[in-house]
This record gives sequence, C-alpha cells and structure tokens, in this order.
Amino acid sequence: MKQLNDTYGRVHNYLRVSLTDACNLHCVYCAPAEQRKNFLRANVLTDEELITLITFFVRELRIEKIRLTGGEPFARKNIMKLMAQLADLKQQTGFHLGITTNGTLLAPHLKELKTFGVDSLNISLDSLERENFRTITKQDSLQKVLDAVFEAQRLGFPLIKINMVVMRGVNDHELLNFAQFALTHHLNVRFIEFMPFTDNDWSNNKFISYKEMITVLQSRYSLIPLHGDKNAVSKDFMIEGTNGTVSFISSMSEHFCDGCSRLRLTADGKMKICLFSLPQHDLDLKKLLRSHSSPQQFEEAIRAALKLKWKQHPEPEILAEMKNHSMLAIGG
Repeated sequence: MKQLNDTYGRVHNYLRVSLTDACNLHCVYCAPAEQRKNFLRANVLTDEELITLITFFVRELRIEKIRLTGGEPFARKNIMKLMAQLADLKQQTGFHLGITTNGTLLAPHLKELKTFGVDSLNISLDSLERENFRTITKQDSLQKVLDAVFEAQRLGFPLIKINMVVMRGVNDHELLNFAQFALTHHLNVRFIEFMPFTDNDWSNNKFISYKEMITVLQSRYSLIPLHGDKNAVSKDFMIEGTNGTVSFISSMSEHFCDGCSRLRLTADGKMKICLFSLPQHDLDLKKLLRSHSSPQQFEEAIRAALKLKWKQHPEPEILAEMKNHSMLAIGG
C-alpha cells in the first residue's frame, strides 16, 4: 500500500468529507442571499456509498485522518446512524475522526459522539455578540453554540477548536474579546482569513491579514509560539500565563500549500484535490462507484487526479474571479 503523493512530493493522508450541502445558517462568507434562495440540494452520497469510499481511503490509500464537514453535517438526515458505522470502522483501523460544525445542532448528540470516539470538534463561532452573530448567520442561535461548546468541554472531548472567520468591518472589532474567551475558558480559538469563493462577496476591503490580526492581539497579550505538526494549517500561540491558545490560518496572505496533506470529498461525490481547484479537475467518485469500478480503477483514477494538483493556489484577486464552488458545496 503506497502513500498518496502528488508531483511535488506532498503526502496526502487527510480526507475532509462533506456529508451534505444543506445548512441551517446562512453565513455571509458562504454565499450571498440572492444565490442561497436558488441553491439546490445536491444528489448526495448514500450512507453505504460514504462508508465504502471512506473505507477504501483508509484501508487502501493510507488516509489517517477523516474530518466530517458540510454544509452543516448535523443537517444530514439520520447522521447518527452513519456515525455508528464510522465508529466501527475507526475502532478497526484507528484513524483520527473529527467534525467541523456550526454548533447549533450539536448539543443533543454530544454524549453519543463521545462514545463513538470522536477525537476533535471544530465549532464555527464568528461573533460573541448576539446581534452581530445574527447579522452574520441570519439566525439568533449564539447561545445554542455556546451551550454546545461548554457541554463538549464538560464531557471531555480531547480537542475542541473554535473557528472565527475574520472580516473587516464585520467582526474584526471582536478579536480581543475572542482572545479573552480563549483565555477564560481554556480553549483554542482559530482566527481564519476571509477566503474568496464563488459569489461570497469577497473583497480586499473586507480582508484582514494574519499579520494585522496578531498585531491587534499583541497589543494586549503576550503570545508564545507553539511548534507542532509540520503539515498544520495554523500558526499556533499560547497566551502567556494561561491555558488559552490562539491560532491563525493565513491561507490568503501566507499560504501553507507546501505542506498540504488534504483531499476533499464533496457531498455529491466529487474528489477535490485543492480547496480552490476548478470543477473540471474534480474526480467523480460517485460515478466510478455506481459504475462498479474495481479497486484498482479507483486507485488509478485518484492517483491520476492528484497529479493535477497545483504547487500553490492562485492569489486572492484571481481566486475571486474564478468559478469553482460555493463554500457550502466544498465544506471548507
């Protein structure tokens, strides 16, 4: 069983799996309202197809980490039935299992997710202010998210991360409040640069870079660099004298393409070799699956697709003009 390498020698051992392109929130950085109302649900993979594909990636292609995303993964019908099957596979093979969620539907499932062995939770939280949260997400659900975060902590999940997409003039005034949140609750808060996707209204005026963010935080806090996995997407810091940590995902201003180890499976069964890759470069795994392709044909197709991966993604201004996918369809 050989590693999944691209033409630049990068080893791919991490698969992000979008379970659905449905979401109960309408965050401004995913897609604008005028597109959202016309958004059609994709022909998503069945539970059986998902398990078949994930099993193949884990057993045959040395994928070591699976992260479930959306849309909102808990908007998928009967998701806990799928989670039970993934838990069985995880017990057999030992892969790392993570979930990225907006947190609004999470709390009722936390006890069961803990028994299933979920290793990490990434919870999106773009504002700590009720009205600003409602402005960004179009829902008054801040307290539901906070309740889920604190319940996950109480249950002892091994790793909980808070994701904040930072947008100038929208929520950048909350940077220090989020650092205090990390400090007070002994959490990791990740500040994410605003990324351009199809019709998500990205502009330079709304973009705030990692260097600007860290300058704001260093005006109040002393940040100690942490050094972890060489393929990590984030720059991590401990807030001196506390158990709180902050991280920065500088995907636009300082890309981390050189260490990229990720592949993505969309809800409708397309494998994306890069977060920003064009639709014509996607590999239709659902089509291969439903045409009863052999394991060898699967592996050959995946390795051939991986050869098309860019050394690095284009600059933000170019990405903003490209028609790739909405964030809802990709899953981040």
